[in-house]
Amino acid sequence: MISTRKLVRTITCTALTLASAVPSCSGRVADLGNSGPGSGPVLAGSPTSMQGVAGAAAATTPSKLVDREFQVTAFTVDAGQIFWMATASAQLSAQPPSPSPAGYLRTCAVANCVGSVMSWPLQNPAGIRDLSTKIHTSVGSVFFPSVGVGEGLKVCPKGDCSAPRSLLAGVDVRDFAVANQTLFVLSVPPDTVLSCSESDCNGTLIRFAMRAPDGEAPFSSPKRIVADDTFLYMLLDDGRVIRTRQDGAGTFEVIARGQINASDLAQQGDSIFWTESVVLGHIFRCPKTGCAASPDVVAAGLHKPTSLALDSSSVYFSEPADITSTSDPEGIPGSNRTSRCALPTCSVPTVLLEKVGYPGFVVVDDRFIYFSGYHCNSGVSDGSQPCGFVVTLPK
Repeated sequence: MISTRKLVRTITCTALTLASAVPSCSGRVADLGNSGPGSGPVLAGSPTSMQGVAGAAAATTPSKLVDREFQVTAFTVDAGQIFWMATASAQLSAQPPSPSPAGYLRTCAVANCVGSVMSWPLQNPAGIRDLSTKIHTSVGSVFFPSVGVGEGLKVCPKGDCSAPRSLLAGVDVRDFAVANQTLFVLSVPPDTVLSCSESDCNGTLIRFAMRAPDGEAPFSSPKRIVADDTFLYMLLDDGRVIRTRQDGAGTFEVIARGQINASDLAQQGDSIFWTESVVLGHIFRCPKTGCAASPDVVAAGLHKPTSLALDSSSVYFSEPADITSTSDPEGIPGSNRTSRCALPTCSVPTVLLEKVGYPGFVVVDDRFIYFSGYHCNSGVSDGSQPCGFVVTLPK
């Protein structure tokens, strides 16, 4: 029998000023403990209580790595270090007046997050109004987009982001990727791919005009970009997936078309993957050389799958909640969960996390799976309670 018990969450917060370096809260968001890679609080509930409506039960209880943030707008993990961006208000649209920070970039060691947090205030952190932003790391630097139109990217050393530098001023960044010590940026409008060395972006800038092949409708509104060692892959608003060489030597190719509400893009090995974010949605896979309108189905019957992550054996994804009422913030059955599906295809995904907060991003490394989300009490929208978290599960 599938448990429908709701988890009880109580949060008591002391006054939090916008200049605070770290949230200051007490109380019980989950059962406090010291297990897991972050030595953080352990989520309430047993594996049975996280059993999926249409999936296999998770075998391990996840542990909190980051907690008591207002919103975790983006995060990444690199060499045992987690970097995340958090807003200074629970409302995504909130913009505190200058000089108060709009949010923070924080980092800590995954193995000891409580004892190693570093935090830097940011005036306009990526994702204040958009939860689809990214953070990338490369060599010794952290890259993240600014939220305002035409503000480009920001970069800072991993160990000190007190004075981030601006890159590509005047560019409206839709998405970006890092590969081979090179930045690749989707700029809109005009619809252009920008390429530059991560060590000297402003001095090595190259622009790729997004020209469609003969017989294809013009390319417009690119929204996702990922990279392997040779090619760039992009997802367009009109449902086409395209690619071009990173060195700009080739033309743009269409490798898939006709996709409905595709929302995220990822690559692994010889394949490109994307989510179809609709009710009874799918995760599709296509050879990087192309599959026209007939991609392979990796998973079907999903509820508006969004964030996508991959390793060599599995695909990981989130299915956000559809809130049915203010008294039921956990969503309808079959939503509000994060799952894993073994490659190349699976009929019943394994549910890893369910109904413990609205799911956000998924990230994987060699040892752990990381999920972000938020767990505001129903009806709270005034920025008075911290809601954001990142939890981990061992693979």
